[in-house]
Formats: sequence, C-alpha cells, structure tokens
Amino acid sequence: MPASNSSPRKPSRTAAKSSATAPATPPAAPAAPAFLPGFIMLMAWWLAGEALVHLLNLSLPGPVAGMLLLLGFSLLRKHLPPTVSTASHGLLSHLSLLFVPAGVGIMEHAQLLGSLGIPMLITLVLSMAITLAVTALSLHYLLKRRENKA
Repeated sequence: MPASNSSPRKPSRTAAKSSATAPATPPAAPAAPAFLPGFIMLMAWWLAGEALVHLLNLSLPGPVAGMLLLLGFSLLRKHLPPTVSTASHGLLSHLSLLFVPAGVGIMEHAQLLGSLGIPMLITLVLSMAITLAVTALSLHYLLKRRENKA
C-alpha cells in the first residue's frame, strides 16, 4: 500500500492571488421591482372590478372593470407603478400558457364547435377586426399627440 501524505495541501499561487483580489462581498444586484407586489396589485384591481360589477349589477366582466379602474388610476397618476409594470411584463411573457385552458375547453366540447362553428367563426373575425381597428386608431391618436408635444 502506498503511504498517504497526511500533510494538508497548500493552495496554489494562482488560487491565493485570485482570492486576494476577489471582493469581500458579492456585488449588489441592480434594484428592480419585485413581481409579487405588482401581481398582488393587479389582483386587487381585479377584485375591485368584481366588487363594482356585483354592487352596481353591471353587465360587464369584473376583470374588465378592474382593468378600467387600473387604467383610470394610472391616468390620474400619469404613470403606471413600476411593480405593476414588472408583473404585467412577467405575465405577458408567459401569455401562451393562458391559452391552454381554452384549448382544453375546445377539445372537451368539440360537438358544440361542430354545431356552432360558423356563428363562432363570424364572431371571432368581427371581434378581431374591431380590435385591430381600435388598436390602429388608438396608436394613430397617440402618435399624433406625441408629435404635437414635441
């Protein structure tokens, strides 16, 4: 059996140099708003919209009312809170996951799609055209407004 060397290993010179020049504490990460506070704020606006629709017996979906309330709040403050912006960007980056339940619903109720497919297709095409038109007009208005300010 070979004899084992029981003396501790000395660190190499390069290891000693790199540890001597390394900072004592790691550099601080850039300050960025967290996702959770913004998500909680979005859920609070959603809940406020649901409560408003329930109390006033409106024929408007609660989440839409909540987002309209958030829009009004943001317009009054003249900016969107950074935490809400962070949360919304995080949610939008995973938007495709939100279509999974709709896809499962379509597969589950395929017989309804067969009987109501044409009216649904017409509704989808019309709503898409209206959404596209409103988006284009809004963008046109906002770009003209920006040009007038400059």
